[in-house]
Amino acid sequence: MIKYLEILLKDRRRAAGDDPEVLPTLDELKAEYIEYLLDRTFQNKTETARILNISRTALYYRLSVQQMGGHESFICLASLRPPSSH
Repeated sequence: MIKYLEILLKDRRRAAGDDPEVLPTLDELKAEYIEYLLDRTFQNKTETARILNISRTALYYRLSVQQMGGHESFICLASLRPPSSH
């Protein structure tokens, strides 16, 4: 994780120049790292949650927040449930 974040921040700093407003927020870094892990695990949410040391429910919540543009107050509790395996 640290190596990935170092590379990501170096790329962002290079693009930002001296403008600190262009650097990513913590929420943006979290979202990018989750997307990176999902790509690395071939969209396996169980494995991604294991790597992050969080529950699958917490991962689904985080993904829901990301889909809503980071506005946690608009998340419906029903969206936290993983899809059924039927």
